[in-house]
Amino acid sequence: KQPPLEGGCFVLQYKYYMTSMALIFFFVLGAVIGSFLNVVILRYNTGRAVSGRSACASCGKKLLWHELIPIVSFIILRGRCRTCKSAISVQYPIVETLTAVIFSFIGCMFLSEPVTFMHILFASYQAVIWSLLIVISAYDMRHKIIPSGPVYAFIGLSTLSLFGFPDTW
Repeated sequence: KQPPLEGGCFVLQYKYYMTSMALIFFFVLGAVIGSFLNVVILRYNTGRAVSGRSACASCGKKLLWHELIPIVSFIILRGRCRTCKSAISVQYPIVETLTAVIFSFIGCMFLSEPVTFMHILFASYQAVIWSLLIVISAYDMRHKIIPSGPVYAFIGLSTLSLFGFPDTW
């Protein structure tokens, strides 16, 4: 026989609600970061700055705010530019969704534990490492070459983890 729950059903509903909200937050955060990673992937080694408005690769029309919503805008626009109707690369929703799922998993790792500064630091570290791996992989698939800059950053952060997070191994 199990002991009665403290606080009853309300506590369980609140816990599930908060867990769901946290996962949605991490998913949306990951999708937004994934959208930024797409900009990095496309503009790296081109001489273009990472800042500046995004535009259609075919017609050059600057995209409006509602055309920049990660994952959703690709679905609503059916993978085509609103102005010239040219196809938008499937890389955009793939990178955004992959990043969103990975960020959700990172967030999931810490939902069952009390949040401390080290947990936040380690989760941020994991997010940066996975983001670098996504940039390296997508850039390689697109250009058939592995970019040195993100690889050096990955090596540096991986080495740093040996000293900064020794109890995670």
